[in-house]
Amino acid sequence: MTKLGFPAGRAALRVARRDALRAKGRTLLIAVMIGLPVLLVSAVDVIARSADDGPAQRVWRTLGTHPKLQARFTGWNIGLPMAQSPDAETASPVDPDASGPAHLPDAERARAGLAAALPPGDRLATVHDAHDARLRIEDPRAHDGSRFVRADLHEAAWTDPRLAGLVTLTSGRLPAKDGEVTVTASFARHLGVGVGDTMQLELPGRAAADSTAPTGAVSPAGGEGRLRLVDVVGVARLHEDRNTRAVLGTPGLLPATDTPGYGNDTLYAVGPSPVTWNDVLRLNRLGAVVVSRAVFADPPPASDVPAVPNSSGTFAAADAAVAATAVGLVLLEVALLAGPAFAVGARRTIRNLALVSASGGNRRQIAAIVLAGGLVVGFGASVAAAGLGAGVGAAALPVLEHYEHGDFAHTDVRLLDLSLIVLVGTLTAVAAAVVPAWQASRVDVVAALAGRRGPLVTPRRVPVLGVVAVAVGVGLAALGAATAEPLPLLAGTAVVTLGMIATAGSIVELLARAARRLPVAARMALRDAARQRGRTAPAVGAVMAAVTGSVAISLYVAALDHHDHLTYRPSAAPGGVVLDLTRWGPNGPEQPHPAAQVEALLRANLPVDRVAPIYTIGSAADSSSYAYPDPRSDLSCDGTYGPSLAPWDASVDERCGERGLIQVHNGVAVDDGTALDVASNGGYPDARAVVAAGVVAVTNPQYLRADGTVVVKVSPPYDPGQSAVGTSERTLVLPARLVRRAGGTPIDMIVVPPALVRARGYSVIPDAVMASTTRVPTAAEAERADSALADAGIDGGLVVERGYQSDYDIGLVALAVAAAVVTLGATGIAVGLAAADGRADLATLAAVGASPGVRRRLAASQAAVIAGTGVVLGVVAGGVPGLALIWMERHGSGTFDQTWEFIPPWLSLTSIVVLVPLVAVACGWLFTRSRLPTLRRVTL
Repeated sequence: MTKLGFPAGRAALRVARRDALRAKGRTLLIAVMIGLPVLLVSAVDVIARSADDGPAQRVWRTLGTHPKLQARFTGWNIGLPMAQSPDAETASPVDPDASGPAHLPDAERARAGLAAALPPGDRLATVHDAHDARLRIEDPRAHDGSRFVRADLHEAAWTDPRLAGLVTLTSGRLPAKDGEVTVTASFARHLGVGVGDTMQLELPGRAAADSTAPTGAVSPAGGEGRLRLVDVVGVARLHEDRNTRAVLGTPGLLPATDTPGYGNDTLYAVGPSPVTWNDVLRLNRLGAVVVSRAVFADPPPASDVPAVPNSSGTFAAADAAVAATAVGLVLLEVALLAGPAFAVGARRTIRNLALVSASGGNRRQIAAIVLAGGLVVGFGASVAAAGLGAGVGAAALPVLEHYEHGDFAHTDVRLLDLSLIVLVGTLTAVAAAVVPAWQASRVDVVAALAGRRGPLVTPRRVPVLGVVAVAVGVGLAALGAATAEPLPLLAGTAVVTLGMIATAGSIVELLARAARRLPVAARMALRDAARQRGRTAPAVGAVMAAVTGSVAISLYVAALDHHDHLTYRPSAAPGGVVLDLTRWGPNGPEQPHPAAQVEALLRANLPVDRVAPIYTIGSAADSSSYAYPDPRSDLSCDGTYGPSLAPWDASVDERCGERGLIQVHNGVAVDDGTALDVASNGGYPDARAVVAAGVVAVTNPQYLRADGTVVVKVSPPYDPGQSAVGTSERTLVLPARLVRRAGGTPIDMIVVPPALVRARGYSVIPDAVMASTTRVPTAAEAERADSALADAGIDGGLVVERGYQSDYDIGLVALAVAAAVVTLGATGIAVGLAAADGRADLATLAAVGASPGVRRRLAASQAAVIAGTGVVLGVVAGGVPGLALIWMERHGSGTFDQTWEFIPPWLSLTSIVVLVPLVAVACGWLFTRSRLPTLRRVTL
């Protein structure tokens, strides 16, 4: 057998090109199969590359367009020496075990130290970022014509051209004087604010006195703080985040505070001198993380960059391997779908291939012609799809930005990426043509020229290797589940899929042997599928691969849904309503919202039965705080908070008490028992008497110590000058008594007498409002109440308890639909191939007087064989990764998590196992012509 030389290869390509042009329908089908994944991957590549900022884009985002804005500093007021990478993407304290100071360094002193370390001629410029500023805007849809909104406020001297380079104006101008603001494009678009409009900025509720208010402050109309009129003079987009909703103002728009505030100050170095790498290292010792324009332009050598603690790329290789395995599974699916289509082409041109062989062509040349078909169609489809995908990706960028699903500083189309995608698409098409090429090269030439075809013999070692592969794949999946590693799990899934494909032909052969009692059409379909295993196995494999993924995900999602249901923690009794009264401002928490106003709004918009405010423990200065009961450490009471765990028979300590308790808000109420009475619907009648005796009423025995006390942890009031390390909780040990439930709803709460709190030096402050309802409020009622609260400036987050609501049902349906689409596609291709292959049999049936309906029944039976076999094998194969994932969640963390269980998703499985094959059978029946063909007999 001679080798395939360049002239022969060129001839094979020429024959393949002519065949592709002659059979346009089949060529288009294969091109779509190959081209669609290439188009999607190309579009995603362009979008992902465009979203990934390079050095120039990072400088543009963080330092703007003005060349004299030299550097930006963050973390400058923490007080810990830092190590960072030149691009500041990774940064960490030099000593990773060092704890921060209890209180942050004095802001002005830290600022002065930073300014002294700048290069000569440079100075500091400040942008103060205040979070959660509240503004009242006009809105005709609101009940009083206006409503409150929240946005970040950036105060700076925006007339300075160096800072102005941080934004891009879309209309108007930047604020130049007191009382002027510029809003971002997202703020303007979503809230209907434009140039020339007037807004009211709410000043912090803890400002010293009205005399400190800036000029233009007006008295509020309701319970909110003081308001200040501001004029919108422009609309702009911040380079750092062009989709953010923010307001740009001049310094002094908010009253000054003695601390950096609830927000933070971002400092910039402006001036003629660049901030070099040596300057960056010096500034790191002061605790600042530095983004430098000069360092981006001239990065230091790796030898000059100190090691950054706790930064490692150990997972990069594993992530790449997982991604490569997942992509490989997708390409395998594409190859399995396209393979039968190439087999159709080879069967349709089998006479031409036989003529080539009769004219002196060898097996290698015959196979080369079929492979060349894959190369021609695959390359052409991949090139066209890659170009189209790149165009789609580039065109999608402004659309994604408009709907705020991305922020792209540039459009990055990389020819190398597209070339690799084209190469992968082409190789996938060639791989899909390998089996048809091997089959075509072994066809009996005389039988082919006579219009006959014989069965293709599959070597016995193929199913044996398939069984071995299945066993190895199951082992890999079990290893991945045991070690909680995704790579062995994915690899095991791929190996199981390939092994099942290798055994598919033998399984069909076994089914054919048992088909003696079936009707004629079904018996012919099974025997034909067994005789022509070369075209049956890829089609069954394509169906099986699609069903494998769908079943695996369905099993995991069903278990996840069950886990979420068991661990769901309600916020109140069914239908109950809870609203946090904490008012957050630009300098932290402020005076809470008035409970009376909240109650009135709730009663006006919801079917409220009873309302009770929830009071909590505050500091002596009436400041906000966070209090919660501390459970006993000597008890193990897993699942106490999940109401769905109540019926479980797990053996637990009797001292854990009743399962399924519902914790309302933080579980602490300071009152006479009214809040517990409303929350439980009168379920604890003894609570009021216990509280009246000056003792804490406890509904959950987990909190009650052996000495008859309960421990309450109280966090300190918010202090902007205090670091997270410096925060410390205070502990209250209070006398307590357990109260039993006599009915109503089980509630997890401790009720503390107000006198007991005040006797310990604490205050009683409003924390939330809770309401019971006559029925569960509808979504429209809840939305109306939430809108009314927001219009009044009350945005504590209205919570309406509706019980557990699954978010996964639509996902399971989508998986079933996806599996159905692939199954129908693979079945259609295989039935078409069988029809092309079996024209002689159909002609024989016509000659002996078979009715026209036989052809339809035969097509429907062939669809049932392929879809049914593929679906059943897919369910078996999909169970391997599905069960492994559940096992990984149940045992992979080193602890036994009983909330992860195998829960069969019967609806999804029934749709895949029963409905999908039935739809395939119906399509085979409906889309097949009844007329039987008549063929010309060729005799050699």
